Amino acid sequence: MYCIFFNSAKVLRDTNSSKIKIKEMSTYYFGQSSRDLKWYFRLKDNNNEIILASTEGYETKQGCLSGIDSVKKHSPFDTSYKLFTGADAKFYFSLHAANGEKIGKSEGYNSAQGRDKGKENCKKEAPYASVKEATGSFV
Repeated sequence: MYCIFFNSAKVLRDTNSSKIKIKEMSTYYFGQSSRDLKWYFRLKDNNNEIILASTEGYETKQGCLSGIDSVKKHSPFDTSYKLFTGADAKFYFSLHAANGEKIGKSEGYNSAQGRDKGKENCKKEAPYASVKEATGSFV
């Protein structure tokens, strides 16, 4: 089986047959908050669930896009993740740059297994996800 990426889809082809499977890829949505005028991003999977959200507001659009680039660069590596339990007793992961700065945080999961599955999804999807500017109110 081999895989190619086309626009926001992953195309899988079985090398032993002519079967082709198309899977929609995750997407980064970014936009400016009307609340504080800062820029934020969210990585959503193909069923519109949030995989990872920015942990800070960026002063500029370019700063936000640089944050997305940092997620793409660091997300494939286990060493970039920290796993923790929140005050709400839910399970989370956070993604960190090489300098230790936190660049993203997951949603809260009800189990450690769910969180671990979410992290693996982030590792696979984040490097190749498309980037789209959100319109209207964001955050």
